[in-house]
Amino acid sequence: MKMIEWPKPPSPAVPFQKSSDPAHVRFVILNSTKTFYVGDQLQVMLQMIDFEGRPKQYGGDYLQGRIHTPDLKAGSAGTGKVEVSVSLVHPSEEIQWSPFIFKKPILPSGSGYITVKPSSHIELHFSIKLNDVTSSVLGLRKFDLGNSRKTGPHLALDLDKKIKVEYYAHGKPIRILPISSQDLPFIANKLDEIKGGKSTIIAFTIWCHFNTFPIEPYIRRLQNIRRSILRLLDRSPDTLVVIKTANVQALPRDVSLYNSDWYSYQLDLVMTKMFEDINVAFVDAWEMTIAHYLPHELHPQKVIVKNEVDVFLSCVCPLEKN
Repeated sequence: MKMIEWPKPPSPAVPFQKSSDPAHVRFVILNSTKTFYVGDQLQVMLQMIDFEGRPKQYGGDYLQGRIHTPDLKAGSAGTGKVEVSVSLVHPSEEIQWSPFIFKKPILPSGSGYITVKPSSHIELHFSIKLNDVTSSVLGLRKFDLGNSRKTGPHLALDLDKKIKVEYYAHGKPIRILPISSQDLPFIANKLDEIKGGKSTIIAFTIWCHFNTFPIEPYIRRLQNIRRSILRLLDRSPDTLVVIKTANVQALPRDVSLYNSDWYSYQLDLVMTKMFEDINVAFVDAWEMTIAHYLPHELHPQKVIVKNEVDVFLSCVCPLEKN
């Protein structure tokens, strides 16, 4: 819990005029005239100003920073002219008012440019969308089990290559169409049912449906999953486990009343910390979506999903080292 502690305003009752005004944020790229090389650290300094025009004397605003190249539609280009942008999503006063109810995000704050140059120096089990995988892997054929497209369970096979792919939605809490509880296995229980081995790959993601709950149930769920992964890797150490992180999402007025990228970010910090010291791979969907040229969406568009699946498949079939 300590790792996700967030700075709070000095008083729980702060007038709106004292909150951060995104229209008057002072945005400076430090050493902006220097040539940056791939791998260099970029520093941006912001001075937050309230609606009365006074500099803020405390922190805690939730900001999203990104580097991107709009001309190339690249989230972050390896070389060339790179745009640096910072958006104010939630002022600290808004986060203080309620950790679970959020108002419409405030966008954006400012941007600038730097120049970057090259540095000198198959059994599958999924709790991510099966359609995303079958469309990326040639030869996989989805079989109609008569279940809802959104809820599953689903099955796909490639008989020639002896590949079987199974999809399950994770256990409650979950916000989807009506579905039998027997079709909502808890991830930890499902992991305990799998023998594992070098031909077994497991991929899952779990965060979005916990966005409307306190952090404690999420931590307990992850602890159970961690224990199951450790048992799986103990009996079958060559089993591959891949975890997809959270991604940024659109926050229109109705959604922002109960959802927030700030809270998703807290869940993501807990999740990556929970699994950082065990043998699992990550698909970092947060980094893949935050600076993408497409708008933020809870369910990203196909070009992003294809990138995510490609990263997953690179974990399944890594390039052989010379």
